[in-house]
Amino acid sequence: MYTFLYASLDTAFKQNSKNIERNSSLEKLIIRFPFNTMKSERDFLLHWTALGIISGQKPKIVFSTTADAKEKIKKGDPLFCFVTLRNSKMIEFLNKFYHAVFPILNMEKNSFRFFKEETKQFFGYSFFWEQGLLFPELEDRFELFKSSFEFQLFVKAEKKNNSDIFLTALNIPLL
Repeated sequence: MYTFLYASLDTAFKQNSKNIERNSSLEKLIIRFPFNTMKSERDFLLHWTALGIISGQKPKIVFSTTADAKEKIKKGDPLFCFVTLRNSKMIEFLNKFYHAVFPILNMEKNSFRFFKEETKQFFGYSFFWEQGLLFPELEDRFELFKSSFEFQLFVKAEKKNNSDIFLTALNIPLL
């Protein structure tokens, strides 16, 4: 089941062996649903449940610590739910995304966005789309999940070029 991703990463490393060091690694994957795109608490609960189903882990909920009048957020309101995947769960999710979701994902200009984030230790990539949940586990309930979806992939690498190779190995046309 994991052979696709490992083979792709291995190929990417062989093609770029002069430019990279072998100490780069996929560190973690964060999947989250922002609450502001949902209309009710029922929607939030549905997405929280769906996140648990597609990730195989119990999602955590992040609540607001302060009020923000501009965003219409009260103190204690839920902001988003998320899970952090590592190791085999992360590889399993990426394989599922690549083989089941990516082929039916519509790559229109406003439906799929990509952001790069840099910290001292990690190079992060955020993928965001507004087509709802297209995972096979939720196949008979697609109409319930018409919300935006985001996942963040963090790569531990010494150089930015090394982290881009992981993204290239996924064969996702982002640029």
